[in-house]
Amino acid sequence: MTNLIVYTDVIAPAAPTEEIVFGGQATVNLESDYPVCRECGETMLFLGQIPSLRDPFGSFIALFQCSSEDGLCDTWEADGGANAAVRVKRDETLLPAPAFEETTTGTTSLYRYSGALQELTQPYNDARKAYAESADKSGRHILGYIGGEPEWIQGDESPTCDVDGTTMDFVALIEEGIIPEGSRSTIANFGGGGAAYVFECEHQTKYLWQQ
Repeated sequence: MTNLIVYTDVIAPAAPTEEIVFGGQATVNLESDYPVCRECGETMLFLGQIPSLRDPFGSFIALFQCSSEDGLCDTWEADGGANAAVRVKRDETLLPAPAFEETTTGTTSLYRYSGALQELTQPYNDARKAYAESADKSGRHILGYIGGEPEWIQGDESPTCDVDGTTMDFVALIEEGIIPEGSRSTIANFGGGGAAYVFECEHQTKYLWQQ
C-alpha cells in the first residue's frame, strides 16, 4: 500500500516518539553520535524519521544531511558520505540535539513537526494538488509518500547494496517540507524544490535527492 505523508502540526522539541517526525532532534536512541560528513567532517543535521517498511512496527529510518555553511558537500549522492540514512530500533529515549547555530543552512534544532499517513488512491502529483485544493492549503502540506514506486525527477538512480550488490527497495519520497513562519529556511534542503528518495535492504539504508 502507498500512503501520502500529510503535515499535521508543529510539535514540541522534546515530544515523545512520533511515527513520522521532521526537524528538531532525533527521537530514536542511536548507538553512536549523529553521523559526520565524510567530505567536511561536520556533524550532520537530523532531517526526520519515517517507519522502516521491512520492520514497520519495530524500526525507524532516521535521515541526516550535512549542512556546512559553504554548501559544497555532495549531499545529493547516496554514497557520497554527505548524507546518512540510519535504521534504528524504536526507543523513547531522546538524544541531546547538537548545538547548531540559528543561521545554519536548513532547519534549526528547535523547529519540528509531525506527519500522518493517508492512503494514496491516485497518482502522487494529482493527489498532492487535490489535497491542497480540498484543504485550502499549500502543496507543501503534502510531505511525500511511503511505499509504492519512486517518481523520479531526473531518472532512475536506485542505489545498490554495498554487501550483495542488489538493487535496494524503495521506501519513501520525502519533500522539503513546511517553511516555518517568519523564516525562509525549510526543514530539508534538497536543492530548492527537490525531493529525497529513501531505500533499504536487508543490510542497510540509503537516500539520495534530485531536483
